[in-house]
Parts: sequence; structure tokens; C-alpha cells
Amino acid sequence: MKKKKLSIGVIIITIITLLLLTGCENENNTELKNEEGTSETLEITNNNNKNLYLVTDENNKYGFIDENGNVIIDLQYDEASQFEEGFAGVKKDEKYGLIDSSGNEITNFEYDEVNTFSDGLASVKQGEKWGFIDNQGNVVIDFKYSRGSYFLDGLAVVMDENRNTGVIDKQGNTVIDFGKYEYISEFSNGMAMIETDGKSGFINKDGEVVIECEYDSASDFYNGLARVGKVSNGETKYGVIDKQGNIVANLEYDNITISNNSIALDGLIIAEKNGKYGFLDEKGNIGIDFIYDNVKYFSEDLSAVEQNGKWGFIDRKGNTVIKFQYDDAGYFSEDLVAVKQNDKWGYINKNGETVIDFGYKEASSFKDGISIVSSQDEKYKLIDKEGIDRSSEYKSIARPTDE
Repeated sequence: MKKKKLSIGVIIITIITLLLLTGCENENNTELKNEEGTSETLEITNNNNKNLYLVTDENNKYGFIDENGNVIIDLQYDEASQFEEGFAGVKKDEKYGLIDSSGNEITNFEYDEVNTFSDGLASVKQGEKWGFIDNQGNVVIDFKYSRGSYFLDGLAVVMDENRNTGVIDKQGNTVIDFGKYEYISEFSNGMAMIETDGKSGFINKDGEVVIECEYDSASDFYNGLARVGKVSNGETKYGVIDKQGNIVANLEYDNITISNNSIALDGLIIAEKNGKYGFLDEKGNIGIDFIYDNVKYFSEDLSAVEQNGKWGFIDRKGNTVIKFQYDDAGYFSEDLVAVKQNDKWGYINKNGETVIDFGYKEASSFKDGISIVSSQDEKYKLIDKEGIDRSSEYKSIARPTDE
């Protein structure tokens, strides 16, 4: 699955979303620059960063807590990203650096922007140029690009000084020539979307065109499928193709959404037709009829669907399992789901029984027995599946990213 990344020089991480998941851990030795600028080697004993939550306080300082609310890294930074591969980008005194999940600063604060680690490398910006460093802070690809990116499966999409897009490997070798295509997306499922003369197609990791540029729009591949669209009579119609370019679902839908989220990869595709929503299966057949005003992905074999302004839940055969009575609803995770009623969020189980009372302004899905909720005055905290507080309140909390 393609990982979502944040360039913290551009995006400041703020409040929770309903579907933020887990990270991973990393341990190694690294060289650390001390205040005198000389080097000293230390052993990094990273905490399991799937348990580190990014928090901010009323002074807009960023730090990290664990699932029990303990402060692991003090709230001292002006910006921060979530941990990826055991490291996070942070900002102080107008410059960016990288820390490990014990709070050790593994680079000097000398960068103007940083991206988090992926495939063992992170892109960082000095002045107007981007390069790549390893997890010891060593520069492995020189600062010569006008746009940084992320390595996925050994490849990164970058821009040269003329802002032409190309692809490089982890040694900095050019794999796909700069300027060959107007646009290249990051690789996903071994494929990247390209644009030429306003049309979209796909290439493989060798740069070979696998699907010709014949579509007016296209999305990345997830689970071997991609959404494509063509304009006819001023209206775009969407369908689904596989990695060989075969049409899986005809281009006849007003919209199609293919999930890239690990909570919601249950094999059904959301489609919209004539203002109503339904589901297609992986072969493009109609799995659930187009009778809903809105729908969300299936998770744990149930989907939240809306009719006449109220949300309920259906099973994979389209049977109503929990009646339509809620103002909004999330995704089932660990047998619980957040639902909204009378402008407050609470949690129910798969029998529709209230497990955690309605009292929150916002509520997220559970992961590893922990959820993020906010009070009516927009203070965020962690709770467990009994509804018991697990942390103090913060201005914002973000769950570790899904790797």
C-alpha cells in the first residue's frame, strides 16, 4: 500500500482524522552531531513508534506521548511530523532536523524543509535545492533537485533545476529521463501514472509504457486496480482498469473511489451513478445497488451508508444490520465504531448497542485499543475501549502513520 507522507516544511500537522493508523519501529547505531559540531556515536534505542502520538499544546509546541499518555519527547518543537521508519522531522529556530523515537537529534537543525523517511532515505532541502540523507544524517544524493520526494520500492520522482520531472534510484542514477513526461506520480503497485499532451497513462518501474496515455484522468493503482476517466459531451465518466489495461468496470459512472486505506480494504469499490451510491466488486459487477445518498468503505464486513439524512450499517449483501438513526458514522475497527447523534459522538458495537456514551465533538476509530476524541471545547485526548481517559488533553493529537 502506498504510504501517505507529509512535507512538514509545507504542512503543519493538526487535528485528528477518522483513519490514522500505526507506524513501525527502528533500531540502529548512528553518528550524532553535538553542540561543538564534532561527532559522537550513540546507540539509538527507539521506542516502538506505533505507540507514539504527535501532540501540540496551547503554545503550539509539538512533542510525543505514548498510548498511556506519558510524555516521551517533550513538547518543544515548532513543527513536527509523525514517525516513519523510526525517525521524525522537527523544526526549531526556523530550521528543520530529524530525531529518533527516543528524542535524540540525529542531524543538526540546518534544513529548510524535510520529508520523513521512506525506503531508508529522507529528502531534505537546503536553500532552493533538495537532496537525500540516510538515517545517520549522511548526504547520499546531492542537493540538486527543485522538488524532493519519497523513495518507494527503490525509486523516487524528483524535479531537476528546470522543473522537469524524472525518476532516480537510491544511488541518484536517472532511471526515467527528465522531461520525458509532463507529469509522473509516485509509484504504487509497481506502476506510476504519467501525463503527456493532457492525457494520462501508466508506466512500470523500468519506464516502459504499459497503458497508453488515452485517459483524461487517472488515479494511482491500489490492489491492482485504478480509476480512469474520459470526457464525453463535457462530462467525465469513470471506470476501473487492471494493471494490464483491461477494463474492469465500464466508464459509465459519475465517480469511483478505490480505497488505499488498510482499515477499509474489503474488496468492494464505491461508485456513484445518477446521484446515488452503490458498490462494485473487484470484477466490476454491481455488488450492492445504487440506492444510497452516501456510503463509506466496508470495514470488518460492515459499511456505513446514508439514506434520507440518516446513517446506518449494511453487510456485504446489502442487508441493513444497524438501522438508519445516526447523523454521521465512521468505520468499524476492533468491533467498535464512532457514530454521531444529536451533535455528539459515541461508540457502538456490531449489535448497535452503545458502548461508550455520546459526549464527544469528534471521535476516531480504535487502533490497538486506543482512540482519539475531542471534548466540546475542542480539547483532544486518548481513551481506551471502556471510555477511560488514557492521556491529558491537548490542542491536537495525531495517531502514528500507517506503514
